[in-house]
Amino acid sequence: MKIVTATRGKAKDTLLLKSLTGMGGNSSEPNAPEVFAAEDNSIGLPAIYNHFLSDGSVCFIHDDVIIADFWWRTIVEEGLKHFDVVGVAGNRRTFPGQRSWCLSEREGFNLDYPHLSGMIGQGTDLLTCKKEYFGPLGRCMTLDGVFLAVNGAKLNAADVCFDEDFDFHFYDMSFCARVRAAGLTIGTIPLSLIHKSWGAFDQKWNDALELYRSKYG
Repeated sequence: MKIVTATRGKAKDTLLLKSLTGMGGNSSEPNAPEVFAAEDNSIGLPAIYNHFLSDGSVCFIHDDVIIADFWWRTIVEEGLKHFDVVGVAGNRRTFPGQRSWCLSEREGFNLDYPHLSGMIGQGTDLLTCKKEYFGPLGRCMTLDGVFLAVNGAKLNAADVCFDEDFDFHFYDMSFCARVRAAGLTIGTIPLSLIHKSWGAFDQKWNDALELYRSKYG
């Protein structure tokens, strides 16, 4: 298994790398995953992710994620027996003009219940994080890019990769659109993660939204 992440600072200072100690990143554990971290990063995630996309199981994870599950690797591998791409949160539908994996058709920032799937913690530690439950696990159309694990062999055989026209917004939506177009499957898995930030709905997000709509509808 391969873990890929990117950070504007140093890998050792990230929540992800700290949490991996004892969670599958311990070198004393048999078959420990390889960790590839792009440090001092300023380029878009898709370019980095594509560089490390290879056959086998590959996990693309944000640097501000805490993995809070000792059996996370087993859960991921089991999930990839059922789906070609897995994550922890997603949406079971798509619709014209969709603005995010989680937002509904209504104006504003309303979540798309009851079509959402998965669960994630929001915060910086296990004891104080806010648990966000979205809905039952299962097959989805889109996933949150905070955590994406893929069957690399299936993606490579179908010539699917990340769209490098995007950088830090909508790369997950465009990726899922490519996965669906190739006839591959997407789903959520019962993996315990804590994410530090929801992200920002700023002008860069709006620009990426317009690009996504122009390319993927």
